[in-house]
Parts: sequence; structure tokens; C-alpha cells
Amino acid sequence: MEPELQNIAFFQSSHLAAKVAKHLPKVDHPGRPSGLMWNVDGLLAFKDTGGFFLMTDVLVLPQPVTSHVLAILMTSWCGRLKQLAYTRVKMSTFNGQEIHRPMAMLLEWLRGKGMGRQVLALVSDENAVNAQLAEFGYPLLADLRHLERRLSGVGHADQLLTYIYGRATFSVGDWRDKWAQAQHQCEQLPAEARRITALQMHGMRQVLEARFRVSDQPFRFAEANNDLLEGVGKKWANVVKRIGEETGDAMGEVERHKFVRRVVGLLTLTEQLGFNPF
Repeated sequence: MEPELQNIAFFQSSHLAAKVAKHLPKVDHPGRPSGLMWNVDGLLAFKDTGGFFLMTDVLVLPQPVTSHVLAILMTSWCGRLKQLAYTRVKMSTFNGQEIHRPMAMLLEWLRGKGMGRQVLALVSDENAVNAQLAEFGYPLLADLRHLERRLSGVGHADQLLTYIYGRATFSVGDWRDKWAQAQHQCEQLPAEARRITALQMHGMRQVLEARFRVSDQPFRFAEANNDLLEGVGKKWANVVKRIGEETGDAMGEVERHKFVRRVVGLLTLTEQLGFNPF
């Protein structure tokens, strides 16, 4: 194991030691970690799940040096399977092209495996740098939590979207009727809230039409939000801070950058996302 990781208890845990040792050479060049990590092993398991979402977010890790992590998460529509497919660490923010490029590469990989038609939607926040994702031709949905914060108290827009994202179950026989009711509610909203909500509902209707062309099983949008990624960001910030403290203050700034990139790469490989207590 690399010297900078030798005394980190987190990576000496018995359930991680073998996996870390196996993947460490694949994470990056030991002396010059770039912070870029592809994690496509296991993605073929999504092929027969009835469709999946690709969501992206930028996570911020404030210590031991401020770092920005671009993450792409793949989750089956029902949430049974979840996997981080890509992460990249930078010490500065990401622009639109830097977000667009890895998504293009991942979609190309999925199409090569015959899985392109199973992508239900791309999910991100409403930051302008994510606008280029619409070019791929898939529905582009905004993350529910960002929409709730933006629309809170504006008519009942946040309640309507919370219902569609979180509580509604759509089936082949009733989804058009349910959608018509939701559309009627949307038309009662104030102008700006109506515009934002209608844009989201347009993308969600595309998802429903595509889904019921290939499956007659009931469908929910509950997994089409970035709650999980935001939770991962908070968890990783604490983990990186804790194990950074264990290394002491011996590292200079360059070494801190290498350290964060290496740890995020390992976390990408070892993060367990599929826990479901029910």
C-alpha cells in the first residue's frame, strides 16, 4: 500500500483491505494521480432492470484542501441497483465541456453494450453548466431537491412535483389519466412556476412514454433525484477530513491534492450504494 495510506485506519479495515489492494494499481499512477476514475465493472447488471437513470453532480470536499468531485451515478428505476460509474477530482470548478465529455463517453459505452435505449433520463441540478447534457437526446430532468428549494411557497408547485417524484405510481392503464390531472394542476400555477414545472413534466412524460413502450410494469420516479449523490458528498467530506487528520500535517499542498484524488478513487470503488432495508 502507498506510504501516504499506510496509517489510515479506514483503509486497513478487514472488509476493504483486499479490495483496495486489488484495485490500487488501477486507480492511477502512484506518483501522479489524476483524480479520474472509471468504474464500469458491474454496469452490465443494469441491462435487464427495466431502465435506469444517469445522474450527475459536483461534490465539494472542503478539507484537507478544497476539492471538487464530478460524479456520475447510475441507478435502476426502482433503486435496486446503484453504482458510481465515474468520478473526477479537480481543485477548481467544472465547466460544461468537462461535464459533457464523460457523459458522452459513458453513453457511448452503454450503446456499445446494447443498453442505450434503457437510459430513461439524465438527472442534474439546474446549473447552467449542465445545459449541454440536453444535446444527447434523452430527457433531462432537474433534481427534485433543487426544484423544491426554488419553487417553495410559489403556489403549490413544490407539492405537485413532490407528488410526481415521490408518491405517484404509474401503470400502463392509468398513467395518462393521472398525467392529465397533474397537467391540470400545473396550469393553475403562477406564470414562472408554471413554466418551470411544465418543462419538468414534459421530460417526465417522455420518460413514461418510453418506459411503457418496453415494459408494462408499474413505474415510479422516486429514484430520479440526486438525494443519494448529495448524501455521498457529505459522507465523503467527513471521511476525507477524518483520514486526512490521521495523516497529520506532514503533507504539503501538492501531496494533499494527490491524497484527495487517491482517496476519492478508492471511495468510488468501495462505496456501497445499494442498501435497501425493505
